[in-house]
Amino acid sequence: MVDYLAEYKAYYTARAKRFEGDADFPFSAKAENDLRDAMLSCNELGEFKQKLGNLNDLCAIALAKDSNVLRHKHYLALEEKIRALGPERIVAKADQYTQVMDLITMINEEENRNALEIAADSLEPFEGNWFMLERIEVYEKAEVPAQWKTHMAKSAEEIRASLRDNHRSTQEDMQRWKSGWKLDLSLLEEKRHRRRFPYPDEEIRLRKQQYESIISKA
Repeated sequence: MVDYLAEYKAYYTARAKRFEGDADFPFSAKAENDLRDAMLSCNELGEFKQKLGNLNDLCAIALAKDSNVLRHKHYLALEEKIRALGPERIVAKADQYTQVMDLITMINEEENRNALEIAADSLEPFEGNWFMLERIEVYEKAEVPAQWKTHMAKSAEEIRASLRDNHRSTQEDMQRWKSGWKLDLSLLEEKRHRRRFPYPDEEIRLRKQQYESIISKA
């Protein structure tokens, strides 16, 4: 005859061992140990229903907390201070919850909030149009036959107009989510943005000036 009580005790003991001695998962270790101890205290399987309570929920909550502590540390190490805000808030709020579904709702809300913060921090209108800025320079400085100069100048101006339209559209879209949003190219000096540009500082400075000159006429 199968000894289900012994099998359940072995199962919850094995679960707890997953986090044993793991410094990255201290909250999960405690929550899983509490669940294991509840099971081990049972003299018959029927007792577990009363002793279980919300211990499974607390294990899930602990795992979410540990995971977001790790994400927060990782983003801080990369100097990604905006991306670190979401995990930081999730960890700060996690202890308020005793039911996993309530925690999931909070996490979804904070992740959506952080996604908007990341979008607002983005320099995509500048970064994504770097190639177009280079093309303007080519059209204006390339040595071409005289009959092509007017065409090249027109092409350069069309790119400028496109960049202004893109900038204006991006600003309008972002201001629907964040009142008063404006592209802040001073952020280029911060590591989370600077590392995305594999160019010398002087070239970045010149492209920044070029882009700002273009959009100032929007």
